[in-house]
Amino acid sequence: MIVHDKTYRLEPDADRSFLSPTGRQCAWRIRIIDLNLGEPGVYHLRPIIVVAVQTGAVISLTSCAESVGEKIRQDFTLDINRVLWIEQVASRPGQWLVAGFKSHRHGPRIYYDINWRPIRDNERKTVSTYLPDFANK
Repeated sequence: MIVHDKTYRLEPDADRSFLSPTGRQCAWRIRIIDLNLGEPGVYHLRPIIVVAVQTGAVISLTSCAESVGEKIRQDFTLDINRVLWIEQVASRPGQWLVAGFKSHRHGPRIYYDINWRPIRDNERKTVSTYLPDFANK
């Protein structure tokens, strides 16, 4: 079941480096799917799916996970080890990647290294169940 459908914007720095020449901010449409609500009684290793698609013109070379991922994790109190994070490659519509997170602590803060891999057929099929337009993108 889709539990959130929201746009996240990367706020510009003081040097306004995250704005395009037209003044647009980097933004991603974030949809969060909770498989436990859609399939009660079925155990999922990663019951939460985050689907991120950059909106508007491609103006960012960074991914959503790398730029606003921590804010999303905090806003929805996500256990990143139980999340399947899927992003569309902004410069290549139709190409989807899955993020693998590895945490490491630096003082009181937790940071994440992200490794990307292509989406698997079973993951695509699962997301398409909740987002029918996903299969066509």
